[in-house]
Amino acid sequence: LSYIGLLSRSAPVQWIFTEMRDIAAMRFRYQENEAELDYARRLSISLLQRFPADETLCGDVLLSEWDPISVQHVLSYLTPEKMVVLLADSANKAPSTPSADGDDGIEGEWKIEPWFNTMYRVRQPSASQRTSWQLAYENTWNEFALPP
Repeated sequence: LSYIGLLSRSAPVQWIFTEMRDIAAMRFRYQENEAELDYARRLSISLLQRFPADETLCGDVLLSEWDPISVQHVLSYLTPEKMVVLLADSANKAPSTPSADGDDGIEGEWKIEPWFNTMYRVRQPSASQRTSWQLAYENTWNEFALPP
């Protein structure tokens, strides 16, 4: 969160995009052959995304233009208030039925996910968790810095 906060408070820098673009170009040029079905699936997705004809084969891999306004727009959504935390813990077993209360001291009713038949629960973070996340996001102690 601290680094995301730092990025959102800083103006987007083009050299990061340039580096990512060059890496993507190398990855595309030297990629291994893929199975025909996977290749057809990837092409169909590219067509659904309506890439221009000359970008159909590479549009989902290569980066083409620097757009600092879009970067800043996306970063504006990465805040502690909008984040979702998923926690998977094999040591913290769910009860055998959704109606059974867990003895772990965490509120939230157990539910069953319909596709995978796994148990889960949803709960809001505590006030202290939200405060610590906000402090990390604001990073007033300046522990992180962008590379020069």
